[in-house]
Amino acid sequence: MNVSLDELMNHKVVKLNKFGFAVNNISNGGNMSEARKVFQKALIDGQEQKALALIWSLEPDSDNIRFIYEEVLMKSLVAIGELWADNVIDVATEHFASSVCHKTIAMLSTITMTASKGSKKAVCMSLSSESHTIGVRMVSEYLNLIGVTSYYLGTTVPTTSLIDMLIRESIDILAISVTMSYHIDGLKNLIRAIKSEAKLSDLAIVLGGQALSGDDVRIEDFRDYSDELIDIAKNLKDIEKYVDQIS
Repeated sequence: MNVSLDELMNHKVVKLNKFGFAVNNISNGGNMSEARKVFQKALIDGQEQKALALIWSLEPDSDNIRFIYEEVLMKSLVAIGELWADNVIDVATEHFASSVCHKTIAMLSTITMTASKGSKKAVCMSLSSESHTIGVRMVSEYLNLIGVTSYYLGTTVPTTSLIDMLIRESIDILAISVTMSYHIDGLKNLIRAIKSEAKLSDLAIVLGGQALSGDDVRIEDFRDYSDELIDIAKNLKDIEKYVDQIS
């Protein structure tokens, strides 16, 4: 048995990864600011392999993957988006960062897809014309991780085709992401079209994205017919709680 002297003496052992920062408490949502800084700089500098290696150095597993998604990937992308808005970086750099994040999620799917699945099914998508899909793709992978069979559709899905799939696959949950506020009216129209279909009256719909993150957003604005099955999620933990409430 390989036990260090520090462990025998009950000293706290700090485990450093190849990038020189501690990874012990990641599964508890520990401080990941150093990891985020390295990842973000690698994206801006065009160092894809370094960015991917950083993620693996965090030893991703079912316990810490939510924190990697939210604390490293999403916060890095938000920061990079702000740099682009301030003309510090160009659009090509911002698109490169998004591309690497999509690769990172695909890489981490080797973990999320191995989780055993229950009976619940979900469809995850961005509203048509939305080019921002990373957040909802993370939602889809996280649903897979917590035992929900999730279908990630990306964006630009015709409403009739979406409704056909929701019925055909007996979907329990529809997750929709909206980044740009000028798409909110389109979101309301989509919800009305879905809920007007009698076979989808029991479909649960969870909404998220930058456009719905403000304190002035009211869930009642999206609930025609006082539909309690429609809700807004601010993070992945909200998604998990929402799933648990659905029978």
